[in-house]
Amino acid sequence: MFKKRNKLLLICLLLISILSCNTPVYAAYVPLGNIGLSSSEINNADGLERPLYDLVPATGVYISSVFLTVTCTSWNVKIFIYDNGTLVKEGSVFSGTTGTIAWTNQSGSSHIYVTYKHASSGAVGSFQVQPSSYYTISVDIAEQGALIEARNAANTAATNATSAMNAANAAIIAASNAQTAANTAASNASTAATNAANANTNAGTAASRAQTTINQTMYNGAYGGSSENVADIAGYMKNQQLPGISTQIDNLNTTINNFTGADKTAPTVKVKTLSGALATSGNSVQAIVTITDSNDSTFTYSINGGSYFSVPGNKIISLPVSTFGPNAITVNVKDAVGNIGSDTIIIRKL
Repeated sequence: MFKKRNKLLLICLLLISILSCNTPVYAAYVPLGNIGLSSSEINNADGLERPLYDLVPATGVYISSVFLTVTCTSWNVKIFIYDNGTLVKEGSVFSGTTGTIAWTNQSGSSHIYVTYKHASSGAVGSFQVQPSSYYTISVDIAEQGALIEARNAANTAATNATSAMNAANAAIIAASNAQTAANTAASNASTAATNAANANTNAGTAASRAQTTINQTMYNGAYGGSSENVADIAGYMKNQQLPGISTQIDNLNTTINNFTGADKTAPTVKVKTLSGALATSGNSVQAIVTITDSNDSTFTYSINGGSYFSVPGNKIISLPVSTFGPNAITVNVKDAVGNIGSDTIIIRKL
């Protein structure tokens, strides 16, 4: 049975081999694959050779070697290798054995043809080409140079494309950074404008308060010079304002001292009628107020929460009796420092 190789596969493998180095090599191995021919497929009664492989590489690509491993299960088999129609290698594999047939030519061949037949005329048998079988390909120096140039050009283009991509990415990052910086600058400018406006407002407020202070301390210039002179203002404060403040402080101290040392005890008050009677048909009754206090003082009195009047020297006052029946009359007595004592008497009106 005759089997061809895929030319596209050969070209791809060749390019991989060549583009990996800069010198001619024969490292592109192409597997032939295993072929098994049974006794029903092989009939050498006529003694003719039958095709096994027909290897034709692409233009500029050459076959530099062929290596076959063959196992013969019955009878004997012969393998023939032709280079462009010329027999270049012949080998035999005997029944029940495995043999190899190898051909090499560094100058390469553009067409290799492999055939087989049984060694004995009229014999019928079978054999197997093992998976380890292969052939190698090489390329013409001139063709290789062109491929290398193409590879270098492709590498250069790829490098340039990568550089362009990196430059584009860098430009994007730079643009983003510039946008961020612009936004930050705009925000800072807005904040600065707001701060400046606030500072201007604060300065105006401070100026207004300063003017108010000046206005409150200005006078007609009687001390130390003109009314707009700092020394004049200081003289005014020293001679006019500070003495008044000092006097007020002294008065406050005196008041505090008087308060802390003053009498805090309310006077004791006792009220009774002059006659001793607790009933009357009139509208008033005379009463005497007895006042006892820790300090001699002048006293004032009020009746039933009314206005205060000075207590007479004889301590006799008039109590109103306005309604029939019992009348509760309260007399409040206040000493000089404001302490108040009181007493209540009940007078019946008849």
